[in-house]
Amino acid sequence: MKGIAVTVALACTLVVLTVGIGPEAEAQQKQVLVVKGDASVAPLIDDLANSFMRDHPDFSIVVSGGEAASGVEALVAKEGQVGMSARQISPDEENLAAAKGAKLVARLVDWEGVAVICHPSNPVEKLTLNEVGNLLSGKYTSWSQVKGPNETVDVVVVETPRSGIGSFFNEKALGDRPVVSSARVLRYFKNVVGEVAKKPNAIGYAPIRVVEKAKGKEDVKVLPIARSKDHPYYAASRETVKNRHYLLITPLFLFYDDNANTKGAQTFTDYCAQKRLLGE
Repeated sequence: MKGIAVTVALACTLVVLTVGIGPEAEAQQKQVLVVKGDASVAPLIDDLANSFMRDHPDFSIVVSGGEAASGVEALVAKEGQVGMSARQISPDEENLAAAKGAKLVARLVDWEGVAVICHPSNPVEKLTLNEVGNLLSGKYTSWSQVKGPNETVDVVVVETPRSGIGSFFNEKALGDRPVVSSARVLRYFKNVVGEVAKKPNAIGYAPIRVVEKAKGKEDVKVLPIARSKDHPYYAASRETVKNRHYLLITPLFLFYDDNANTKGAQTFTDYCAQKRLLGE
């Protein structure tokens, strides 16, 4: 009888071990990479992460968007393995990383066009870069100043300190003038798109990828922009970004800590950069 009891116990143990090697256990064996940084870059990196995981099933990529500087902060604090940004790493950020023993390696992974958007009922069909700056800074307060309706301009923007794209836009379109004080300031670009879609007299801006994916995207108009009235007008699109015809284009970066020796951080970053070079 004792022999039978031992045999039964061993059989039960084998069953337990076999059941344990299931989907959850398999997931635990995957190498997890956390990607943190500028929320405006997250839609692109999320798409690339899904593609990477299909090609590398032994990895799990978690993409988390936040403020423009959060990518560097996450790497320095060891809270992420890859950072993302819509601007180059600043000297202050490099110094912060170096002080913590980190060696940041940045790779250009793509370019993003920043679309200027208004409500589709607005008869204005195009703007110069200077007119965009005047509308958002409050120098122009009525759409009639750009051959539109005699209606007050409603400006909708994101919190600039949170967004590298916001900082880029302010520099290029506003010449670092402050946005008009009456502007509605929202946290995410997808909310800017939704707000402009609801307001007939609104103007805002957002990365073209966000506009393409945002709820209410059918209810906004992407305005063609020109350097001046003597230059051709182009609206933000994948094509005008690719051929560099569009004016408001900013680089998108991934970066990692070379001193961390994190398995997969460089692999994922190189993969994303290669996808860009192949135009995928």
